[in-house]
Parts: sequence; structure tokens; C-alpha cells
Amino acid sequence: MEQPLPANGVCNLGSLDLSKFLDDSGHMNYKMLEVAVRYAVRFLDSVVSVSSYPTEDITKWSRENRAIGLGKPQ
Repeated sequence: MEQPLPANGVCNLGSLDLSKFLDDSGHMNYKMLEVAVRYAVRFLDSVVSVSSYPTEDITKWSRENRAIGLGKPQ
């Protein structure tokens, strides 16, 4: 569920294709999913650190709050 952000708030979004974590019998490989989620969260957090934003207020908010979102593609 999306949440409204305050003025100058930003959120970096990513997604994982859950079908890539199914084995041949259609069961979810939760261990692989866990590893992928950990890497994805680390990646999105790193994006916050290296991104440039149009204003100093947006940059400050982004670095202080580190808002990220990880979901599945629609």
C-alpha cells in the first residue's frame, strides 16, 4: 500500500519477479527469495546514498529518511 509523502519527500522503488523463485514443481524457494530481498534492500539504500536530487531540501529529506519500497511488478 502506498503512503503519502510530505513536501520534498521521495521514495526509491524496486521490484522482484516472484516467478523467478519458483522451483520446477511450482514451490517457492524462500531461501533464495530472502537473499534477493536482502540484496535488493541494500541496493535501494545505496541508491539513496548516490542519487542526486533537484533541490537541497529533497536531498536532505531523502538522506535522513531513506525511504525505499520493494514489491512485485504489476
